Amino acid sequence: MSLVTVEALVQYAQEQDRIAALGVLHTLCQQSVNTRSLDELAGLLRAPLEQWCPGQEIEALDRCLAGLPEYEAALAVAYAEAMARAAGRSDIKGVYCEYFFDGSEGCAADLFLCRAFSREDDDWAANFAHEDVIGGPDVDGLLGFDPDLVWALAPAFVADAYAHVLLLRGFVRAVAVGPSSLLPVGFAQHDRQIVYL
Repeated sequence: MSLVTVEALVQYAQEQDRIAALGVLHTLCQQSVNTRSLDELAGLLRAPLEQWCPGQEIEALDRCLAGLPEYEAALAVAYAEAMARAAGRSDIKGVYCEYFFDGSEGCAADLFLCRAFSREDDDWAANFAHEDVIGGPDVDGLLGFDPDLVWALAPAFVADAYAHVLLLRGFVRAVAVGPSSLLPVGFAQHDRQIVYL
């Protein structure tokens, strides 16, 4: 299967080929950022969830994701602070937003003012000083829709992908209302490929 589609992502999720599914998700996210179609991608990912999942699982997902407006507002504040800190600094080469979620409380989407940048190597996102980390909003409330890990593997993966797209969309919106900058900007979940805005 070589087509990069939501259907391919769903099939890889059903086959439990997580690596291939993550590759498709990254490509879909990057294409959707480039074409400004994240809303459409979110809708396409939601459809299989509504087919697979019982109503209570969809309700739990929706309850968690109801906090997205607050997440987006907090990211806008964090991004504005990042741009203020980066102003006039020639050592800052890029801005990176990363969220981490391991199921526990206190997981967040933080911003990093990075001292390197390369679209060919995501390691630039790890090149920052401790004082150049801007704390962002918690994400555990948004992503904790399956605290007891009872979802089947394929629906859980697609639900995670759906939530990821919504978090990415929130960050894109936060950047859009923030101060303009010529700095390159990236977004990722911890240990995943970066999507460039």
